Amino acid sequence: MAQISNLGLTARTGIAAAGALLLVAMQARPQAAEPCLDAQIYPGPAPILIGEGGALKVGHVYGRVVVEARTRHPGSLLQGDACLTLFTKKSHAYVASVQINAAGRFAFGRVAPGDYHLVARSPGFCTGNIPIRVTSSRRKRRILVIFRGAAIDDCTTGGYDLGGPP
Repeated sequence: MAQISNLGLTARTGIAAAGALLLVAMQARPQAAEPCLDAQIYPGPAPILIGEGGALKVGHVYGRVVVEARTRHPGSLLQGDACLTLFTKKSHAYVASVQINAAGRFAFGRVAPGDYHLVARSPGFCTGNIPIRVTSSRRKRRILVIFRGAAIDDCTTGGYDLGGPP
């Protein structure tokens, strides 16, 4: 399969309810037919620049994936449809990738402290590129990835999972 195109990607940030940082990736990108097929390829020539909020700070890289209710999509995310990949921040080196389980959850094994990009891909949705900082903290803070259809302006987002619906 050919490499995902090197189209530019823009982003904007904002503060959601309870102070959660949200990153919204915009401009749909071509997707591979199978979600983890091109997982080791970083989606673009440069990382997304984010605003003042900075990266999501987590002790462990785990969380859940949901499809936003307003998204018109021919189906819901099924087990294995979404692929989440970690890349190092500076060199965009591939670290690891995982697929969601039947409950929409994902978890990476032990990840060394440092700065990363969590890239979320699924057929029919925009690619999300979420800057995260893994710390040595034992604090359990889950990541929430909200997939939005490729046909709308605001695409896949990421933030802290506060336990409520998106």
